[in-house]
Order: sequence, then structure tokens, then C-alpha cells
Amino acid sequence: MIIDAHAHVWPDHIAPRILATRPAGLDPQADGTLDGLRRTMDAAGIDMALTLSIAGVPQHVARTNEFIGFCKLIGAEPYLAANVGSGSPTEMRDWMEYCNFPSGSSLSNERAANGSPEPFRVRYWGVGNELWGCGGNYKAEAAAAEFRHFATFARQFGNVQPYLVACGPNGNNAQWTKGFMDTLVGNRQPNGYSMHYYSNGNLPPLQYTPDAMYTQLNSFPRVEQAIIDQSALLDGYDPNHRIGLFLDEWGVWDKMTSDDEKNNGRLWQQGPYAARWRRAWD
Repeated sequence: MIIDAHAHVWPDHIAPRILATRPAGLDPQADGTLDGLRRTMDAAGIDMALTLSIAGVPQHVARTNEFIGFCKLIGAEPYLAANVGSGSPTEMRDWMEYCNFPSGSSLSNERAANGSPEPFRVRYWGVGNELWGCGGNYKAEAAAAEFRHFATFARQFGNVQPYLVACGPNGNNAQWTKGFMDTLVGNRQPNGYSMHYYSNGNLPPLQYTPDAMYTQLNSFPRVEQAIIDQSALLDGYDPNHRIGLFLDEWGVWDKMTSDDEKNNGRLWQQGPYAARWRRAWD
């Protein structure tokens, strides 16, 4: 099982400028650099990180080579997600070739021309993201059919067998998991199964009260119960426990004002929550 906690990290020359724009009262817990992340991980006894890119607008998207280079710098295993909602199996297959084919193909040559002659050996591949919502507004059965379709073309390049992570539920949605897994009975099973869990806040990020904070922190037992319930559902289809459950998004959506979103971006809903939880943990 892989459980994700969010942290924002930037290249050394960018981190100071980013932190300088943070509003008063929201003090950073580290310096925002790769070395700062490593120190935090060491202090917490964390020896491995799984790094995902998040893009809200086009200028946030770095080239694949740059993202993989970032993962290497911090010792993280990259986890890439194919676009199912508006993409195609061909796009996913080509991305896999670009990342993992050793040399001699047009796409591996393009990777080399971009500065990375050695293959990236990316193992973890998400087949879509939040297909129940922004990833396409699918029903579970249709999402499973898309997984089956995309998985057909998820080829091994070099000696890297792709570990395919299917799109699981929003929260502890048993109906989604049953519909998804029922559809795949007798077909290829996913290697992993992704669930997301968010607790909604009813106040803006910097206007929380002790009672509101307590309510948010008190939601954590429900996250644990969701993991237990979803694991049990998967075990019913996979008695040998070969499918890994990924909680690869976990956070809070605080109430968002239009000014906050304009000035700080959509993920501002989660940042102060992470800082509050870090303070409570300390």
C-alpha cells in the first residue's frame, strides 16, 4: 500500500521567489528546495518518496525529461498518469516508449535529443485520473472498459514491465469499486488501484477556527476506515492480494474565494491545511 502526503518543492533558484509570495501568517515549514525535502524526510524517518507532477495551467507543465530529472534528484520513483478522458491508448503507448525504450526508435531518439540517452525506466503508470469526475465523468463500468482498452496497448519496453494503476473511487465509494471490478472479472486485472480522499472545509484557508480545524483533523479515522473497506472489497476479487491499493491523493478542499483562486491558484485550498496538520503533528 502506498499513502501519499503532499509537499511542494521547487528548484533552488525558484524556491525563494515562490516562498516570498506567501501571504502573511502562513509560515513555510521548510525552505522549499530539494535538499529541504530530503532533510524533512530524514527527520521523519521516510526513506522513499513517490513524486507526481501537478499542472493547473500550461506553464506549470515541465517536459518529461525535466520531471524525471527532478525525481532522480530527490530519490523518488516517478508515477505518470495517462490521459484517458481526452487522450488515446496510442498516446499512452508512445509515452511509454519515449520513457523506456533503450535506443534506436524514433521516440527514444527524441528522448536522447532532449538530453536523456538512457531510458527512464518508468514503472508506475496511472490509467486515467479521477475518471468519476474531472477525468471524464465516467460511470464505473465505462471506466473499467477504458482500463481494459488502454491496458491492451501498455507494452513492455526494455525490461520494464509497466505497473498499471486503475482509477478507483472518490472517497469510500463501494458502488464504484464493485462496478469497476465486476466489469473486469475474467479480464486483465490492474496491478494497482487508486483512491482519492478529500475532506471539505467550510471556511477559507486563512479564516479557520479551532473548531473547524478539529473537525478536519477528526476526519482522519474515516480515511483509515476507507482504506480498510476498499482493501476488503479488492480482496473479494483478488484473494491472493496482488492488487495494491494506492491512496495517492489525500487532503482538504477548504472554501475558495474568487480572489484567493486568482491570487494563489486552486491548490491554495490544500496548502494551509498541510501547514496546519504539520504544526499539529509537531
